[in-house]
Amino acid sequence: MSDKKRNNLEIFHSFAGNILDRSEVERRDQNWISSLISNPETKFLLAKNLLFPVESKSKELVWLTKKSLSQISDTISEDLFYLLGTKDNVGYFALDITNITVNTLDTWEFLEPREIALSANETDVAIMAQAKSQIYWHSSHRYCSKCGSLSIPQKGGIVRTCQSCEMQHFPRTDPVVIMLVYKDQHCLLGQNRRRANGFYSALAGFMDHAESIEEAVRREVKEESGVDIKSVIYHSSQPWPYPHSLMIGCLAEAQDTQISIDEEELSDVRWFSREEIIRAFEAQAKGESHDFYLPGSIAIAHHLIKYWAFETNY
Repeated sequence: MSDKKRNNLEIFHSFAGNILDRSEVERRDQNWISSLISNPETKFLLAKNLLFPVESKSKELVWLTKKSLSQISDTISEDLFYLLGTKDNVGYFALDITNITVNTLDTWEFLEPREIALSANETDVAIMAQAKSQIYWHSSHRYCSKCGSLSIPQKGGIVRTCQSCEMQHFPRTDPVVIMLVYKDQHCLLGQNRRRANGFYSALAGFMDHAESIEEAVRREVKEESGVDIKSVIYHSSQPWPYPHSLMIGCLAEAQDTQISIDEEELSDVRWFSREEIIRAFEAQAKGESHDFYLPGSIAIAHHLIKYWAFETNY
């Protein structure tokens, strides 16, 4: 997917663009949720082991209605339906079938979200990202972090409440800074130890407590490369459902070019010239081999690097 402006204000990324109203007020009424589940126009998105069904030929996501859902299973507890939101009075639910018996169709195949995002409708992909993060959160937060007792989903899955101490637990989003570091017509890219195959990307890392975005950018760049940062500019953000992160994209101007690698995380950190980056993008677009490889268009890193290479003079 190429960068494109939305409302002349935002850069559009994969997994962004969710059109649903999260229905914060309405979901407080369990009877309203129950009526939405039984509504024949409501749409249901299945997930199995965090994989989602697509039609084998079209690769479009499979949305079920109440009727088609009842044809593959008629014994699903309402607790397993996670309300994603509504659009034009139509409800959208995620349903995790990992541990229940459902007769799926032969025309479906369950794929990983990043693979689906390459071909499916962008709006569906954004809703799928929400579903994946929410399902993962529920599967990993079944027990209360305060007393250890079992918790149950409420309000359509937007909260879990402990059955013992009644403490409420809410879905979390982990903020991650990802930055394209540049200086004097060169940009700084790193190679992760888990992917030491000529693949280079922008530096990134989780934010710490009581830390601003700018402070996180400076700290992460210093820790991973030893480079000091002069200034930080925000570019755009991307929801990243692995498992529930928000990628905060920035451009960061370096004070110096001296590199000192954190060898526990990175196998290499290098400065690349603008010309090298442009040639790499051109080679990848043609499907040709190259000395190094850059992130694909599904990742915000791709757009940060491309923006610097093609649309700036710094």
